Amino acid sequence: MGHSERIGFDVAKNIPSDKDQKIFRAGVKYFEEWVIIDLKKISKSDKPIFDKFFQIRRYENSHLNFTNLYMWARPFDIRFAIEDEVLYMCSKWDAERFALQPIGRDELMPAAVEKIIDCGAKKLIGLEEFFIDILDKIPNRTFEIERDDKNFDYVYLAEDLINLSGRKYHSKKNHLNSFWKAYPSAQYLKITPEVIEQCREELKRWYEVRSEENENPDFLELERNAICEIFDNFSDFKLKGVALHLGGKIIAFTFGEQINSDTAVIHVE
Repeated sequence: MGHSERIGFDVAKNIPSDKDQKIFRAGVKYFEEWVIIDLKKISKSDKPIFDKFFQIRRYENSHLNFTNLYMWARPFDIRFAIEDEVLYMCSKWDAERFALQPIGRDELMPAAVEKIIDCGAKKLIGLEEFFIDILDKIPNRTFEIERDDKNFDYVYLAEDLINLSGRKYHSKKNHLNSFWKAYPSAQYLKITPEVIEQCREELKRWYEVRSEENENPDFLELERNAICEIFDNFSDFKLKGVALHLGGKIIAFTFGEQINSDTAVIHVE
């Protein structure tokens, strides 16, 4: 039976009462909240720390960059810790906490995984392909690897999107040509501090329309707020973006950044 111990005078004296100290609930919460690893919330000032870790080796997943993690830190309660030269991260959705792939030198990863298991984590999400090989080599451990098709990144060659050649891109090219034919006065603008303010106005209009028809307006609001967070720090995060200007206002925008030697990630479109 779980019970607490008293200290001080008259500790051997029974005290009549019926108190629920929530000992077991506290024990479950202890492991749910990962107190073995001292996690904290992400702040803008943490960017240099994350950037340093993401430069240790080549990473390809679209979420393994500071901008993405910072954007979605609030909706998914993303937290992190640095211990023993390893970046630990976790997220939370529907009251369930998940561990993200730890970041650090390959030789440190087996111990990092063991530490995550000790925290009570039952699932690692968003794994790079090379990390699966690391898991396979951890002694006395067997992991069940599952494809997460609905969260796969979709990848295009820049040359293909520039030229839109071939049957695969035929419909996209027709759509683009139709747009320019119908709206020849439309302008393609680089996102600057001045343009960002116009993008905010378009984001507000977009949210007002979508929130009425969306099945999950609360999450839509979180998405809007996440984009606003990035607009507030656009130049500091060294992002690049473009906007479409028509009829005296911005009607569309997108932005992203380079994440490795040959890949860029589009955060929003």
